[in-house]
Amino acid sequence: MKSLILILFVLSSFSQLCAQKRYYIQFNSKKDKIIYSEHNKKAVVDGIKIFIDTKKFIYFIPADKKLDFTSNKVPNLKSITRNELSKIINSDTPEKKHQFVIIKKDKNTYHYYFMDHIFRTIVD
Repeated sequence: MKSLILILFVLSSFSQLCAQKRYYIQFNSKKDKIIYSEHNKKAVVDGIKIFIDTKKFIYFIPADKKLDFTSNKVPNLKSITRNELSKIINSDTPEKKHQFVIIKKDKNTYHYYFMDHIFRTIVD
């Protein structure tokens, strides 16, 4: 019985560490902005501003940059709209641990940026 309780406790603890849901956001090069800094003479992404409308934006800070990648394949992922993103962020809590992936298209290349679920700012 004690081992069963221990197993349930470990599984519940582990499930809280895992992300509940992953959301894909299409980067709009006409509205959104990527903030770069220079590190060892290389441009590094410091943050990404995703605009909900003309004034309100969400500033995302990258998660582990080792997760970011580039692909030539067209992503077959369902992206969320800006209105959906606003609703998700407004009802979000740190316990939900949503993952946000921003997809930016450059010619025939797609860049995937994994954003931190906690370190973000909403500016109205």
